[in-house]
Amino acid sequence: MEHAKFGVGNVTDITESTVTVSFPSVGIKKLAKGIAPIKKIQLNLQQGIYNRDGSTCK
Repeated sequence: MEHAKFGVGNVTDITESTVTVSFPSVGIKKLAKGIAPIKKIQLNLQQGIYNRDGSTCK
């Protein structure tokens, strides 16, 4: 999952109206489906994962 402000995160829970995502930069956030600026992404772990500032995710 990618959020416009928080960057890439891992989905930890989904309900009818919310998505709970763990972001390395800000921790766990519960986001409203259809309102939050999020999009589903697919990562290729062999290429590495990078933060918006170019640093690598740990």
